[in-house]
Amino acid sequence: MDIEMLMALKDKFATSKREIVVLSPNSQNIDKIKAIWAIPEKSLLGAIVFETGGIIFDGWVRVLGCGERNIADWNNKLKLGNVLIVADDILGGLFGLEMETSMIHYFAPDTLAWEDLDFTYSEFIRWLSEGDVDMFYEPFKWDGWVDDVKKLTIDEGFSYFPPLWTAESKTDTNRKIVPLEEIVLLSFEYQKQLDAKN
Repeated sequence: MDIEMLMALKDKFATSKREIVVLSPNSQNIDKIKAIWAIPEKSLLGAIVFETGGIIFDGWVRVLGCGERNIADWNNKLKLGNVLIVADDILGGLFGLEMETSMIHYFAPDTLAWEDLDFTYSEFIRWLSEGDVDMFYEPFKWDGWVDDVKKLTIDEGFSYFPPLWTAESKTDTNRKIVPLEEIVLLSFEYQKQLDAKN
């Protein structure tokens, strides 16, 4: 595992304008991860997955490692085949690494569709620490969101009613804190229903 790469990453995080929290790893999860996914240890992905418990950016985006919410358990629950979920956000959005192309795609909770972000994993991490993430999420952030996200545990998110993908959500929505798994699985169920109608 590339400790030097991880240390360089932490140095870069220290100069970021964002609040970045690097979680402690849980070595007991490493063998479980290796048994499922062939993640190169001498890569940025390997350094983050095997040497951190995950990384949280502004309380909003959670990059997965080998911690409490680890990359193996989350992907095992979602079972998305050739897409490795490497991060998610508090809205139930998913960042997936397409294994054939090594590019990051985003499952958007407001469209229930996958979008190609045209990032490699390294570019994705750089974007989270240095890029215009605020513009990406600008339509969804509300007054007081910084304090509100502090109320979340690492496995929770904000559920919206009406859901973000509906026209009604543009004019009137209510938020509540629920398990992130509930948000994501419900979004997948909505996606199946909409696909069946089309």
